[in-house]
Amino acid sequence: MIILLFLWLASGFLCGYIATQKNRGGIGWFFAGCVFGIFAIIAICAVPKLEESEQAEEAELHEKRERERFMKP
Repeated sequence: MIILLFLWLASGFLCGYIATQKNRGGIGWFFAGCVFGIFAIIAICAVPKLEESEQAEEAELHEKRERERFMKP
């Protein structure tokens, strides 16, 4: 049981690390790695690296969606 817990956390940290190296959300990928294990590792390895401009556009789009969500009555 302890080994399984260690593997879950290790895959979470590995996914989070790889995601931050690719300019992706490390926290989200950490949890994906904890839940999906090796499948999340394969997925984050397959995802291309975000360039700085793409990352800024993605953050701007996220902020716009959040503002729209809170502005609706």
